[in-house]
Amino acid sequence: MANIDNYRSWFKEPIERLYADGHGGFALLILIIPLLERYLREKSGVHEGNLNDGFYDEFLKLFPKLGTRDVAKEFWQVYRPATPSNDVQGLPERNQCSSGLESRRNLTPSP
Repeated sequence: MANIDNYRSWFKEPIERLYADGHGGFALLILIIPLLERYLREKSGVHEGNLNDGFYDEFLKLFPKLGTRDVAKEFWQVYRPATPSNDVQGLPERNQCSSGLESRRNLTPSP
């Protein structure tokens, strides 16, 4: 099986099924955030180590409704630790968010 076939059967098709389910949002987030990180690391050239401004600039290109790099960083710091392969103990409490992320809506990617 080629890599593209693996991608389709392991990610694309299951993600499409979850997307169609109105209750699949959190499961989608768990699957998509690590894939998004890998994609953004490649786009920004941050292959290892800490994320830099280039990473967050690429993130903002996909999600311009976040508005600023600071909000993009805060979003990432809140949601990325809640996904697999990270220590959930580092997840900030909801009331620690200064930008009001918890009240933002429609953070869908731009076409």
